[in-house]
Amino acid sequence: MSVLKLATLWRFLEIRELAMKELTCRVESLECFQRILYGKQYDVAVWLRSGHTDLARRVNLITLEEATIFTIGWDLALRIYQAREALLKSSNRFGSVVCGGLNVASLFEEEFKAADAASAPYKYVDPNSPPPPPVVYYYYDSGPDSDSD
Repeated sequence: MSVLKLATLWRFLEIRELAMKELTCRVESLECFQRILYGKQYDVAVWLRSGHTDLARRVNLITLEEATIFTIGWDLALRIYQAREALLKSSNRFGSVVCGGLNVASLFEEEFKAADAASAPYKYVDPNSPPPPPVVYYYYDSGPDSDSD
């Protein structure tokens, strides 16, 4: 995490990318709250998405202690409870939350957009990779000069 922190701070994009790859498998085994915090702290949208998704779909409710210690914020906790309640009312079974009945992307759309925007400046482009194909623009002129008399 120290390498990721410094690479992010100093914008060493290649080192940051390598640190993220090495840490991703370790971070995925952490609690969802920790992934959310690390995702926000280091601008790693993948970790933030993973944490939000697991938090929304987990069976256990968010405890007061979790909300306080991990400072997820009351707005996030409230949206998760509202989504779960809506699912419970519609299905009468909590299992649908775990099985994917919850649209996490729409529930956290603002957070995911902000995370994507925050992580965008850190995208590493390998200088040895081939350049993207050029963009070709075609213009069609349908003005009066294009008609032949």
